[in-house]
Order: sequence, then structure tokens, then C-alpha cells
Amino acid sequence: MSANTYRPVALRMYRILLKQSRILRQTAAFDDDCASSILLQTPLDKRGIGTSQHFNLREPSNEKDARESLYRFFASYANDDDDDDDLKLHEWLEELLDGWYYTLGIPPPRSHWTSLDCLFSAIKFAFRHGPPVHDNDKQRDDYALYTKWSLRLFKLLQRQAALRQTSSVSTNHNVRVIATSQFMGVRALQPLQHRSGFVFQRSKSSDDESDSDDDDEDFVAPKFLFGYRIRIENLSSSDSVQLLGRSWHIQETSSSNQPLGDAVRVHAPTTGAVGKLPVLHPSQVFEYSSQCELVTPHGDMKGCFHFCGKVPPTTLSSNVGVHVDAFDRPLDAFTVDVQPFRLLADDGTSGAK
Repeated sequence: MSANTYRPVALRMYRILLKQSRILRQTAAFDDDCASSILLQTPLDKRGIGTSQHFNLREPSNEKDARESLYRFFASYANDDDDDDDLKLHEWLEELLDGWYYTLGIPPPRSHWTSLDCLFSAIKFAFRHGPPVHDNDKQRDDYALYTKWSLRLFKLLQRQAALRQTSSVSTNHNVRVIATSQFMGVRALQPLQHRSGFVFQRSKSSDDESDSDDDDEDFVAPKFLFGYRIRIENLSSSDSVQLLGRSWHIQETSSSNQPLGDAVRVHAPTTGAVGKLPVLHPSQVFEYSSQCELVTPHGDMKGCFHFCGKVPPTTLSSNVGVHVDAFDRPLDAFTVDVQPFRLLADDGTSGAK
């Protein structure tokens, strides 16, 4: 395929990405408070379960700054496949970012607030500063790489609508919590002696004449695995808060969202999250990933996070097991409810990464 053939392909990809961005604006806005913004999220990764990030929620100072923040976020998604083109892809992203896209070795956040205008600007700038013109063979390779990046970006944008269906946003006391779940796979039926839990007993068909004891063996029901990502933002411009714990209400449901059985309740107001007791100073974010299991392919989660407010600005984050002064200040304690978010085994994002 000649380089001339790749030019119209690149133009089509450009138009497709702009169209998908407009669709994203219609499907990925959370509520009126976030009406002018879009939260882009990378799919949850099993390798990231139990990990956390703590970073500043920095407002871009200009269009170039906002665009480069987006490229850093895209760079974290560019490792989707392990092949030789990834190095070239990163080299091109480095050129778009004037030679860097990681700050002090810290990987980009797994979620990123942006606007539709900024998304348009980043796409347009990338296409204007695409593969350089060399000889035909080199230009052909460059356009092929360019198209590959476009396809990855399109896939990322397309997945946002599915992630939005399993997300909720909650705001109180100048703290915003975004919760997002994703189906991660199924743990197969296992004999009862290997695992404890909800038991399925295999029924014997009427024409089965076998009297073997093996046919009556009890099996544990398959477990549907769900990962979830929690993003906690301190929206205050002056006050620091410390996360002390969380409470969850996990309910298995039917396909029509009717409750099935008793809910699982987790009340852990003093054990932080993933082993951390983070202090969120003004405009800081704490983000972590965890997981849960259901016997049914559908369910929902809701709950709350327990905080201490009016934390001195010199207070450092801590770990679970270390006593912190915030536990001794009940008058400054408050909670932020987490609105229900769905757990769906057919959420369209399984196997994303």
C-alpha cells in the first residue's frame, strides 16, 4: 500500500475521532455539576487491583498545557499491545510533548478530566503534527503507525460510554467521589472441598442410570469478578481532609435489577482504603482500585467514605495500623455517600486489558 493510500485513511480516521468525541460528550457527562467536562478513564487492569495513586488535580493554565495533559493520559493507554510499534508510538508522543510525557517517573493517572474543546484541540494538533514526510517506504510506515494510534484512541473513546453505564458521581463537603466498575471475568465451578461458599448441586437427569457418588458431588457456584475504581477529589480551595475508612452495601440482582438474597455489608470506618489513610490537601486526588465477587452476573454497590475534616495543612498521609490524630476528633468527622453504581457482567468492557 502506497503512502498516498494512507493519506485518505488518516483523513477518515480524523473525522471518525471527531465524531466519536461528539458522541462521547452526549454519553459520558455525569450530571449538571460536570456538564462542561468529560472524565476519560482507562479500562481497569487486573494488575492494578489493590493499587492507588495520589496526585494533584491541576487545572491547565492554557490550551497547550491542557493538550499535553491529554497526551500524557493517552500515553498510559498506548501500551495496550506488546509489539515493536509501541516504541515508535511512544517516540511520536514524545515529539508531541516536546520530548517528555512522564513527570519524575510518575505514570499518568488512570482517569482524566477534560473538555470537548480540549479533546478536539488535541486530536487536531496530533493530525497536523503527524508522521513526517520522508521517502515513500518510510512515509508508508509512519502513516501505518499513525493509523494504529488513531484506532487505539478510537477504542478508548468508544469504551467511555460503557464505563459511564457502570459509574456514579457523588459530591458532598467539597469532596467528589467517582466510582466505576468493570467486569473482569468468571471463576469457574469448583468442587466443594476446594472452596466454601454458595453451593450448587448438580441435578441428575431422568435417563441417567449411574449411581456413582461422583455424580452427586456438590459444586461451588461460579463467581463473577468485578473490579472497581474509586476516584476521590478534594474540591476545596483551602481545607484538607483525611480519608479514614469506607462502608459498602453490595447487592446481587436479577437482570431486571430486582434484589436477590441478602446484601453483603462492609463497615470499615477506620481501615482506610487499600491500606492507605491519605490526606487530601486542596485540589488533590486519591484514586484506587479494588474488586468484589458475585454469584449473579448483575448487582450494584453503594456506600460511603468516612473522613475527618479541618486537617492541619502540615498533616502527612499515613498507612492502616498507624494511629492518626484524626481518629481522636469525632466532631470533625463526616461522610460522603457513594451513589449506587452497577456491576454488570455484560458491560461491554470485559477483556479490555
